[in-house]
Amino acid sequence: MKLGLLIISILFGIQTATYSQIVFEPKEQKKERSLPVHSLYIDILGNAYSYSLNYDVINKNNIGFRVGITPYFDLTINDKELPKNNDRSSQSFLLIGMGNYYFGTGLHRLETGLGMVFSVTDRNIRPGLPTYPAFTGTIGYRIIPFKENITLRLAFTPILSGDEFYPHIGFSIGYIF
Repeated sequence: MKLGLLIISILFGIQTATYSQIVFEPKEQKKERSLPVHSLYIDILGNAYSYSLNYDVINKNNIGFRVGITPYFDLTINDKELPKNNDRSSQSFLLIGMGNYYFGTGLHRLETGLGMVFSVTDRNIRPGLPTYPAFTGTIGYRIIPFKENITLRLAFTPILSGDEFYPHIGFSIGYIF
């Protein structure tokens, strides 16, 4: 009987030790994406008021920069602003330039930044919007995946134009390369 209990105890011990090595083996740590990180993305309701197409880079010291453009083509204007040739369309775009700093490492980052928004237009076509150039900022959450090439961003992106303040919350989705 004692021999039977000894054999059962030894077998149970071997089985438990083997199981714990298989199940509780530590997982490999995912390596952080190496910096610099370059990305192209669309920002919706962000620093350019409606949408913008952007390129940014995050350098090894967590300092980055961003440039963006918002094209507005063939916007209809009201009759009071018609030029003499009765052209009702207008071509204009906004340019965004920002410096950013990122807090944190790995997948989750806090993005902060300050910059300017400039307008290039052939006439004043959108009353009620900020006058340009205007100051802008960013404070928000950014996901920089380890392997996947999709980045997401949600940020508070206010615009300060003269004495007026335009608060915005922007959402971005883009491609990292």
